[in-house]
Amino acid sequence: RRQGFDFWAVGNCTHDYMHSLYYRDSEAPLYWNGYDAEAQTSLAIEYLRTRGRAQSRDWKGSPSRDRASDRPFALVLSWGPPHNPYEAVPDRYLDLYPPEEVEVRPNCPDPVRTDLAGYHAHITALDDQLARLGGVLEEQGLMDETIFVYTSDHGDMLGSQDRQRKQHPWDESIRVPFVMRCPDQADRADQADQADQADQADQADQAVQAHAGLRIGTPFNVVDIMPTLLGLAGIPVPDTCEGRDHAPAVRGEAFTGNEAAYIMSIAPFSEYRGQPWRGIRTTGHTYVRNLDGPWLLYDNLEDPCQLSNLAGREEHAGLQRRLDGMLQQEMARRGDALLPAGHYLERFGYEVNDAGAVPYETAVPPPG
Repeated sequence: RRQGFDFWAVGNCTHDYMHSLYYRDSEAPLYWNGYDAEAQTSLAIEYLRTRGRAQSRDWKGSPSRDRASDRPFALVLSWGPPHNPYEAVPDRYLDLYPPEEVEVRPNCPDPVRTDLAGYHAHITALDDQLARLGGVLEEQGLMDETIFVYTSDHGDMLGSQDRQRKQHPWDESIRVPFVMRCPDQADRADQADQADQADQADQADQAVQAHAGLRIGTPFNVVDIMPTLLGLAGIPVPDTCEGRDHAPAVRGEAFTGNEAAYIMSIAPFSEYRGQPWRGIRTTGHTYVRNLDGPWLLYDNLEDPCQLSNLAGREEHAGLQRRLDGMLQQEMARRGDALLPAGHYLERFGYEVNDAGAVPYETAVPPPG
């Protein structure tokens, strides 16, 4: 299913980064040459340059006066790294991070240093690809007419809280980068001030001054990405959209932030020894319920590594009630109910294994 894209090179899911399968315009499988993030970036660059050459001449072969903005485009470059396997990265990046020198978070009781080193190596490799892509946007005269977004779908526990991978409510799993470059804000980076974490908490209820280079101290959800991009592009946001349009905040016009980000896991993969949960992540706190009731409560400003669970403590009962009320409102707004995983697996027709979870092989079929 091409989902309306004219140009594409896609695979359903693979993390074999050195031998990664994809498809173009037929059912014949193809393989990226070498480290797939590099090859994918090269293809994206080829598209941008080909598009530029096609745009520079009209149908008679004469120079065109069209500007880049006269032929808008949407390019999605979806890299697999830094998802595991962590060692599947060119040696020149692995060599930058000797495992014994990698910094370990205080909440990581049994670190796997080789995994941490590989994770950092992947990220550095992606930094280089991002620089390549940005350079071509500049070369083609597109940077100042393009909304550029860098983000990810999930984090990775990497041993923090004695957990691995994703689908967990701790920051290592739920917090991801979201960096946006907008044409009308880009030239003001030298005027931007950075607010520290405490200042962000104090100013969370005030208008966001979203100048270039500033960190916006308000929760931003994945579901907010699409409506915000539509708003920045001047395209109406559908009424059925669950997320919020934060374009006014990005432009520095008005505060449109969320009081809390809604976080959830409906039916975790069995390998993550998880359970269904719902929660909220505010600027200052994380609060989570599971099927047994209140589960986690953290003060993220005083305890950024989330080492002290405050849930159920009498001295924090008022805070817990307030956050629980916010969570219940978010669940009601979405029509969501915290029920056993089996309810939703049966509702949507998933295959389950003996552990009552979706087998990873079913959720992510291997290539071939």
